[in-house]
Amino acid sequence: MRLVCYGVGVPGVPGCAYRTKHRTETTDFKIVTRGWLDVRNRDSAVRPSPVVEGREYRLRWAVQPQDSVVGKGDRLGVVLISTDHDCTLRHPSGTRMTVRTGLSSVTLLVALPAGS
Repeated sequence: MRLVCYGVGVPGVPGCAYRTKHRTETTDFKIVTRGWLDVRNRDSAVRPSPVVEGREYRLRWAVQPQDSVVGKGDRLGVVLISTDHDCTLRHPSGTRMTVRTGLSSVTLLVALPAGS
């Protein structure tokens, strides 16, 4: 593997990475968009709020805007992950979170095709 440097870097991060080969796969599923919320920063991006064990929280977050065509008969799914190692702080090992699916909802903006 070849080392590629992108700039001077900062202390602790040299600004270099090794070139890698990416493996691609074919699947019946497609990620349409993504969204993030760190529950500890649910009220402010700059000021954390403690999470109290056993307390329920109402959380709302937006996803990245993305135009997609969903065909008749296609199904949409939602995947919730407790930690995104690239975008959120990690919770201590063993942390459990519960989603009340009967009270949860997803709101989609829908536009009909032109001429409909």
